[in-house]
This record gives sequence, C-alpha cells and structure tokens, in this order.
Amino acid sequence: MTITRWLAAVVVLMLVFVIGYLSGYAGGQETSDGRSLLIGKPENNTEKVEYSVRYTDKKSSEVIDRFLMIYSQSEPTFPENIDQSSPDIVLSLNNDSRSVRLLDVRLWFSDNSAIIGHKRSSSWHFRKITKQDTDYLKKLATW
Repeated sequence: MTITRWLAAVVVLMLVFVIGYLSGYAGGQETSDGRSLLIGKPENNTEKVEYSVRYTDKKSSEVIDRFLMIYSQSEPTFPENIDQSSPDIVLSLNNDSRSVRLLDVRLWFSDNSAIIGHKRSSSWHFRKITKQDTDYLKKLATW
C-alpha cells in the first residue's frame, strides 16, 4: 500500500511538472511580440528619450517592415548643419522576444526630406530619405 501511494505521488508530481512546463512554453510563445518599433522625443537636450508610440509585429508588422525598407533604401549623405544632440525624433527597433535592440536611429526633419543618423562605435553615419518616406514617418510619430 505504501508503494502504491509513493508511485501515485510521483505520477502526480510528474504530471504537475509536465503541465507547468508546457503551459509556460506555450504562454511564452503567445505573449512575445517579436519586433517592436518605438518612437519618441528626446527630453530637453538630454540623452533620455520618452517613447510615446509603439508598433509591434503582432499588431502592425507592416509598419516595421516599411520602416526597414525606408532605412535600407536611404542613401548615405554627409549633412553640414545637423545638431547631433537634438534630433526631432528617435526610433528604436527591438526584438522583444530576445531582449535585443536591433537599431537605434535619430531623425532630423527638413523641408523636403529627413536625415537618419545612427552611431557606430564612436562616429555618426547619416542617410537621407525621400519626401514621401519623411511624410510617412511623420505620420507614424503623431502624438
């Protein structure tokens, strides 16, 4: 009789472990948003950024894909009058499921286009985007 109880307790513990493991695995897969695009403004000429707009793969993957296309199709440029310490907006592309920041860029708007800047090591690299893409990014950043 003791062996039966012992065996039943082991079986119950194994079931609890398996159910807990499987529910945690499935739940983790469901709650992960994958990639996210955060859009914010720098606070009073500081490095701190207040992100007020968030797009995720789950709800708006087309926004993230289009941003990546805009970035990849932009042309390298060497702007002369950019105040690197005060961009108009900041965009951060993250992989939330892996807790990794994929891309962190700054945008400076002008009349007909925008300049995207990102830092590699200690130097800034700039790219120019078209008026149409600039208007799209401005629309995304409405707060």
